[in-house]
Amino acid sequence: MSKGNVTPSTPLDAEIFIGDVLEAEPDKIQLWYCLGMINYFCKGDIHSAKKDFLRFIELASKNERFNTSVKFAQEYLSEIGVKLGT
Repeated sequence: MSKGNVTPSTPLDAEIFIGDVLEAEPDKIQLWYCLGMINYFCKGDIHSAKKDFLRFIELASKNERFNTSVKFAQEYLSEIGVKLGT
């Protein structure tokens, strides 16, 4: 994920926007993956990223959707586990 020309408030603004969309349209489960990416790569918040990726995997697996993204989320969770020492 490229950080490019991102202002410090951009990740938080995106996170709030995605949260609002998820509240209105909970079937947009791919947005949990997006939240995980924002928290992991942009904000460095591995605890929130872990929760987001786990939620995404749970919902995507139930619906058998987004298999490639699930694999990436699982890889990121492995990395997070190493960072957390678990």
